[in-house]
Amino acid sequence: MADRLAAPGTRSKSGLRAPSVPRGSPAARQMTLTLLSRAYCHLCDDMRAALAPIALRANARVVEPDVDADPALEAAYGELVPVLLLGSVADARELCHYRLDAQRVTEALAGVR
Repeated sequence: MADRLAAPGTRSKSGLRAPSVPRGSPAARQMTLTLLSRAYCHLCDDMRAALAPIALRANARVVEPDVDADPALEAAYGELVPVLLLGSVADARELCHYRLDAQRVTEALAGVR
């Protein structure tokens, strides 16, 4: 029964309609920013604090995995922490590292809508 639900707002072959997300709703607009950080990192603290108002204005969700808890993340980003990614780790685009590039983050969030 793989065709049970179709893409949001469309009908499947079986006629079931998937729920749609209204344009302009918070769920439709919310993007994810991933802040790769570690404990006892003053640059991470600085980036987190500077990012908070930008994320709030853009209705962006911020997730913050600990680089030291994941060997793959530590190998890929360990020396660059903090790193800010647009999207999740799996599909992300790096926006900045060490220091927040507020203009680039704001432009990236505006460009995805």
